[in-house]
Amino acid sequence: MLYYCRGTVEKYIFSKLFDSLHAMYAHRNEGDDHLFTQRSSRIKAMKPAKVMEYLGINHKFIISKNKVKKQSSNVDASIDEQSDSARSYQGDDRAKTPYIEAIREIEKI
Repeated sequence: MLYYCRGTVEKYIFSKLFDSLHAMYAHRNEGDDHLFTQRSSRIKAMKPAKVMEYLGINHKFIISKNKVKKQSSNVDASIDEQSDSARSYQGDDRAKTPYIEAIREIEKI
């Protein structure tokens, strides 16, 4: 067979055999499909923590409510520290920098 005819021949043969091949594939994998739909519906009904446990995710990767509260309080504290340090900063040095004047001119526009 000539190489430039191969695509046409494959397309013709596949179009003739597709229905039979698809039926065989569907019959062969019907059990797997049923199992997949059962497990996916079971997982969709679970809460996220139960899903992670069901999937076998290591406990060190699961975030508990205590960790979330502790982390959020640490983040809030660090933000407060940054804002306090920003308030205590004297703006005298900033006024001396040359680009501040350029920024003020751009803001006027």
